[in-house]
Amino acid sequence: MLTKIHFITVNFKQDNFVRSLIEEVTSIDNCFLTIIDNSRTMEQIRSERYQIVGSDNVGYLPGLKKGLKHIELKSNQKVVLLNPDIKITADFIENVKAATLKRYDMIAPSVIDSETGVDQNPNLTRPYSLVRKILVNLEFSSYPTYFLINKVKACLRPFKNLQRKTSEKVSQKIHWAHGSIMIFNAGLFLDFDFDTPDVFLWGEEAIIANWVHVNGGEIYYVPALEVIHLSKSATTKIVARSRFKIWRDSYRIYKAFL
Repeated sequence: MLTKIHFITVNFKQDNFVRSLIEEVTSIDNCFLTIIDNSRTMEQIRSERYQIVGSDNVGYLPGLKKGLKHIELKSNQKVVLLNPDIKITADFIENVKAATLKRYDMIAPSVIDSETGVDQNPNLTRPYSLVRKILVNLEFSSYPTYFLINKVKACLRPFKNLQRKTSEKVSQKIHWAHGSIMIFNAGLFLDFDFDTPDVFLWGEEAIIANWVHVNGGEIYYVPALEVIHLSKSATTKIVARSRFKIWRDSYRIYKAFL
């Protein structure tokens, strides 16, 4: 079978989502799905259409990189890195097949949050300003500050969501894609340096965007390509203080790419 699209996902106790993703991807010709099972809750398997590779819990971004090492890529293929809780359709897959991508470019599709109906892309249209960098540094300076700033963000979120919902969706170049799904020309990974910085959870979109930018590629938001994000099912189970520690540790790494 000629593979045109390689899908790679990382599982951590999201087996039901993974099974749905297997059904969706394997129902379409010329697609192959690789699952890195960080929770070791699924049986390891290698078939014509998909593979499940058991792994220690190395984190999300290292899991994606491990998945890239478990596939054989050719320059005429595409790679889709995605969360297990992304709902895709046959039409979406066929449109990805038909999409034109230069070697080092990335596509960021429309990612609709299933709870709010808000598009999570564009994630970031331009690099952080100096003021925003100062605010983020302040946010991660201590847990009380993080807690307070996130309370303010929560109060402002309904207004931000309304603005996103009512804004016209326009294809455009952006700086970062939402980390839940990203689409690449496989050529980016043919001479890929796997010795890049890693984060355990959160911030992977900054590091992955850097993979594109250092090679002279561009990231394009394409709202005509649409998926559903089944609402952050894994990370919402992490208690607030633990979430802060993980995010702070990741920020110390990915802030170099702001």
